[in-house]
Amino acid sequence: MAKANVLPKEMNGATVQEYVDFDGEGKARLSKQATLQSEAVAGLWGLLRKRGFAYLGDEVGTGKTRQAMGVIATQFLQRPSSRVVILCSDKEMQGQWCSEWSFFLRACYRLKGCALKPAGRNPMPFLRHENLASLACALSSSKEPAIHVLRYSSFSWPYAKGGKSPKAMLESYAKCFNLVVDDLDKRERQLAGQWALQQEGWGAEMSHVLAEQFCRRLGDLLDRDGGVDLLVCDEAQYLRRLDNERNRRIGDIFRQRAKQWLFMSATPLHSGVGDLASLDYYLCSQDLSKKELPYPSQCQSCSAKNRCSRVTARLKREDVVQVLSGMMIRRPRAYLDGAGNRHGKRSYRHYQERPIAAASDPFLSLTMALVQKRIVAALQGRPGQVKNGALVSFESASVSLQRKCRQTATAADEQLDLEPVQDGRHESEGGHACDRNAIDRLNLGFQRAMDTRDSLPHAKLLHVVDALYERSLAHGRTDKTLVFVRRLDSVEEIRDMLHSRFQRDIDARVIEWRRWLRAQGAGSLWARDGFWTAIPEDRHASGASDNDLLEMEAEGAQSSHYRQGEELPFFVARRQQTTGESRALPPLARFRTYLLRKEEEQRSGPMRGFLLKPVGEAGNRTAEANHLRWRELLQAVFSTSELEQLLKAQPWLAGCTLGESDQAYRLACLQLCILRSMRESDFLVDLYIMHFYDKSAQRVHDELPERLLWLLQNGEASGYPHIAAVVRRQRDTIRNWVMHFNLIVDKCLRDSDKVEQGWMDIYDNRIKLAFQQMEPVTGRSGRLDNKHAVQQFKFPCFPNIMVCTDVLKQGVDLHLFCDAVVHYGIAWTAGDLEQRIGRVDRLGGLLSRRLLAYAVSTSPLPRLAVQFPYLDGTLDRRQVRNVLYRKILSDLTLDLQKPAKEADHISADNLGQHLNVVVPDGKLGSETVFFPDEVKFARDRTKQALNLPKGVG
Repeated sequence: MAKANVLPKEMNGATVQEYVDFDGEGKARLSKQATLQSEAVAGLWGLLRKRGFAYLGDEVGTGKTRQAMGVIATQFLQRPSSRVVILCSDKEMQGQWCSEWSFFLRACYRLKGCALKPAGRNPMPFLRHENLASLACALSSSKEPAIHVLRYSSFSWPYAKGGKSPKAMLESYAKCFNLVVDDLDKRERQLAGQWALQQEGWGAEMSHVLAEQFCRRLGDLLDRDGGVDLLVCDEAQYLRRLDNERNRRIGDIFRQRAKQWLFMSATPLHSGVGDLASLDYYLCSQDLSKKELPYPSQCQSCSAKNRCSRVTARLKREDVVQVLSGMMIRRPRAYLDGAGNRHGKRSYRHYQERPIAAASDPFLSLTMALVQKRIVAALQGRPGQVKNGALVSFESASVSLQRKCRQTATAADEQLDLEPVQDGRHESEGGHACDRNAIDRLNLGFQRAMDTRDSLPHAKLLHVVDALYERSLAHGRTDKTLVFVRRLDSVEEIRDMLHSRFQRDIDARVIEWRRWLRAQGAGSLWARDGFWTAIPEDRHASGASDNDLLEMEAEGAQSSHYRQGEELPFFVARRQQTTGESRALPPLARFRTYLLRKEEEQRSGPMRGFLLKPVGEAGNRTAEANHLRWRELLQAVFSTSELEQLLKAQPWLAGCTLGESDQAYRLACLQLCILRSMRESDFLVDLYIMHFYDKSAQRVHDELPERLLWLLQNGEASGYPHIAAVVRRQRDTIRNWVMHFNLIVDKCLRDSDKVEQGWMDIYDNRIKLAFQQMEPVTGRSGRLDNKHAVQQFKFPCFPNIMVCTDVLKQGVDLHLFCDAVVHYGIAWTAGDLEQRIGRVDRLGGLLSRRLLAYAVSTSPLPRLAVQFPYLDGTLDRRQVRNVLYRKILSDLTLDLQKPAKEADHISADNLGQHLNVVVPDGKLGSETVFFPDEVKFARDRTKQALNLPKGVG
């Protein structure tokens, strides 16, 4: 057992740095962020020891998870036999916690021979539980210290329901605790007899009663071993609803058993000030049977009053700023520019309302008028009872997919319209829209009358698709945009419309190539409208090898579409087609496989091994030529001065990929990523045309690598706008790969679970998987799960647009090359809005790099675009403005410590003049907005000695 005084009584950040290096780099001098994180850990620990609870409210993307791990490490340093429980939002976040913990122990935690990293044994167990039954089993079988990770939904259904009879269900219940039915107590055994007749609905009723008994027994297990030393509640806004069973069970299990509560959320006022009052329900030491709390009258005589939040009572007489000042540590996000000035989000964010009217188009005007009339009927004169974003007609007027039109929605209708929320009154709340049947009937009537399969046009949808295409795909642009929707169908509908526009641009470019090649006397070309069906003469191979087909099979289908949209030639032509037992590759798909010919076949591939790692004798013969080509490629996309600075900072870029050294594989990884990004984009068409059809006199003897280099050097001046645009985009893409490769690898391609991962492993295993199913526009929703979408969106290549529902509003980083967020479907709460924006507004992202390169001058400050399109003159406008109003109030409180009375002059009606009020750099105030005076000693820089047990160091 460790001594009680391992840690100083009033620990500061300098002490935390003795055992945690938040930079993870082992440098003697810590970064500013690491210093602030160390102080935060010391402050949180002080609050936990003094009051039993603390709130970490740092903004999104500022390292809350790693700071919480610092607190967990402190807990085990103080008491090695501790039991820690972590609650997080979903399965993906559970995995992220496990990966982050692995990295934390490997790179950040300095001590060895301690509870977390014992000498000669495996590190502290970090147990990921699928449900509470898994936790119960672990507690029943072992009393060893451990860290348990659960998700909030586990408390809705504590164990996997099973059993065709009451007896079988009871046996399944007992098994969760490593017991048999005879080991259960009397009231539990009687349950089987209570539903012995198996009347209708018995299963649901018995499951509910057993769930309550389960939580009681789990609490007894915790009591047996002394409770929980530290309970970490990640995304603590999930706890704000006290009217659902999930949160009630969390309170019942942990209220008197968790000795310390650490709440974490970037949005502590997620849906309003009232969210804070919910903390009382979990922290009050009384045995609560109702939602009402026994205060303030009983608080004065309570022995635990100093370790209770009492927020509800305090909010009646104090402003929320005062309440937060005593319990929360929060740092606002701020970026430095090139001159050393700090910029908060009130400076660099640009909120943009985008009112959309259909008045200029008679047909759209008529359509939207009909839609509004149907909405009024569907709402039955009660618009205030509809949640924000809960009407599908504000996103599209199309027929809902795979759904029969019904007069009314029924409970049996399992087809959802909207992405359900997971932190509402009940699980999967909000999946159905009250106007869906009205829109479906309107559409079906239109289709019958017009004898068409097309849906009614929608002004907002058409306008936003045009704007998205113009910003992120047209004219060779590489600007990425993150789009949030509420309607599930909107993900595929927007994606398919953008892809259709994309196909038209490719077709226009194919026509330009034909004109350009004819002007140069290139010889035989494809028929004017026959490019996608033409079969060119293969210059180097007659068919696909077994390796080619295996490559296609390993990559899988090139599309994960739920929606059966229009079959576009480019997307069809590049994917494998299977007919019976034979596999036929279209010419473009066959060429696509040739670009990645296996090493022993490099000389027969179109690229002659260029951008592929040389292997074997054939590779050795081409290595020198490909090394010169690589240098020429760098010269084609960088100026002379830029290249000199680049090679000075990263000399490995001038190396060679020949051999088995780590640096050889590092360069090979970069080159393979560049080749893969060309292969998975529409630039594949340009390579295909140059390889098969460019037989002009000046290039007839050139290999494809030389033609590629010539195009990169001269294509922008070709005089053909579509060709010039794709060349410009390709040059920018290569530049970004080269300049930011180390950052991309660390954020996207390294496996954080591996202690050491060499470049050979990344080359052989990670890169191939990372480029699967890559498309110009990608989507994610509860029913459209492209597992590569998030990773690819962080690449400097396709996809340029991500359309998603709120499944991606938290727990993922999408910031490396994106600086625009479009809320096509409005968020339900101000907190959800901030969580969405936080996917892009994060340290180390594109915006922070642009600000760092910015020096005060006449040029405008780089800003993060946050857009809110809405149908003007409709309820859509009111919903958008209501959420923005609450968002501004929340920002004033959390970022500037403004009391509510100082915002009385702001309303949803005069929102425009307050939406983008920039706070001058000099008025950003302290780097930490909230840091309780009670633990101000944590910010002292004086080093304090740790009293470590023998063998720990």
